[in-house]
Amino acid sequence: MHPISTTTNRIFVILAVSIALLVTLPLFGKQSERYYQEKLAREIGGQVEVVIRDGTRCDILTNSYAIEVDFAKKWAEAIGQSLNYAMHTGKSPAVALIVLSSSDNKYVERVRKISSRYGLGIKIFTIGGTGSSSNSPKPRASGEKEFWITSSGKSHNSSCRYYGTTKSGRYSDKPSGDSCKVCGG
Repeated sequence: MHPISTTTNRIFVILAVSIALLVTLPLFGKQSERYYQEKLAREIGGQVEVVIRDGTRCDILTNSYAIEVDFAKKWAEAIGQSLNYAMHTGKSPAVALIVLSSSDNKYVERVRKISSRYGLGIKIFTIGGTGSSSNSPKPRASGEKEFWITSSGKSHNSSCRYYGTTKSGRYSDKPSGDSCKVCGG
């Protein structure tokens, strides 16, 4: 075999593997905040990166909400930024937390409790690691209920990722007969 063709074959293989990795790598790692921001904005009909009066950029602005999008671990920053955006736009504050694992649900619950306790009225959107999103119901007032019962009758406790995040359901002091397989309801 000619030495040039062997070198050419090696280069071709390295190039092919490199291209394959570049194409598939985003499927295995987390996406950028911007990826989730743009995906949610398309779903809810919002504008991305809107410059507001104080010079900051609101991640997503809709007719009703000024939304800060961030990874769940940055929940505290998300609260402050959403309140600032709301103050300057006259919209209601909202956060969209990117939940990459079930352990991130504790951060969603922190925002929910703080908003409820201090009457902040922060709307919570959760975005799964795949980019799927859900709207959280209005933050609960004092006297929080221990369970969320979905319209299908499944019980979810307050540590569950489905607690208060499904489109329809109700809060309850008692579980239903059908427990969630994730949290044990």
